[in-house]
Amino acid sequence: MIQDSRFMNLSDTLKEIIETKGITLERLSELTDVPKCYLEMLINGECKNLPPTPYVRGYLFKIAKAFRLNGDELWQTYKKDLPLKISGQNDKLASNRYAIPTRSAKGMVAFIIILIFVIVYLSFNWRNIFGAPKLEIITPAFSETATSNPLLKLTGRINPKDKLMINNEEVVADANGWFEKDFNLQEGLNTIEFKVKKILGKEKKITRQLIYQL
Repeated sequence: MIQDSRFMNLSDTLKEIIETKGITLERLSELTDVPKCYLEMLINGECKNLPPTPYVRGYLFKIAKAFRLNGDELWQTYKKDLPLKISGQNDKLASNRYAIPTRSAKGMVAFIIILIFVIVYLSFNWRNIFGAPKLEIITPAFSETATSNPLLKLTGRINPKDKLMINNEEVVADANGWFEKDFNLQEGLNTIEFKVKKILGKEKKITRQLIYQL
């Protein structure tokens, strides 16, 4: 292969060092942890396939350390003999290529904070959100009752955030959860179903039976 004339000084320097020390490329690769193929490129002046400059600088310093040379002088020789191989201003060594970008890191921190907040909130409100709803029937107080009054006021209490249905008709409670509803009784047996349901939770039903007698 044709050598790059601008690379000759470094190439000759490396060749002279290897010949003087009487070491093979295989052994040099083991000592420096520099791939043999890159050692061959440096020695033969084949710059086209060399990795970005931060890698080459590291390789040269490893070679210098193996031979007890001045790594900075070897690096300066490389820069003087060959214009730097530009691969982008943001080129970094392999140890940094898998680092999380700053924006992604901030997003991850925000996600973790939100997740912790949700977990803490659910831990304190799990029963209120997913547990059985509260349903207290005050009137009528008993499951089976006989009355001669055709009009009965239904009263009780729920969680004001829950939804109450009485015989499939929605009844709205006040801010404290108290509710009331006038109910017209029919002669004979009357069945009243109270049903309360949480938005994300369970449903609770209570049935009262009233006998209206004239």
